[in-house]
Amino acid sequence: MPYNALHEKFYPSIGCAPCTRAISIGEDVRAGRWWWENPDSKECGLHVKE
Repeated sequence: MPYNALHEKFYPSIGCAPCTRAISIGEDVRAGRWWWENPDSKECGLHVKE
């Protein structure tokens, strides 16, 4: 996996800026991605369903 300095700031899963937030200790590593979305539909709009 590529290394990014944000990993040291509790960003284990990094995407685009609006779709990514730091996580708290104990949260799932993907909890910071698409954090505002419905858990059943996690897309930021960059990817189109075909």
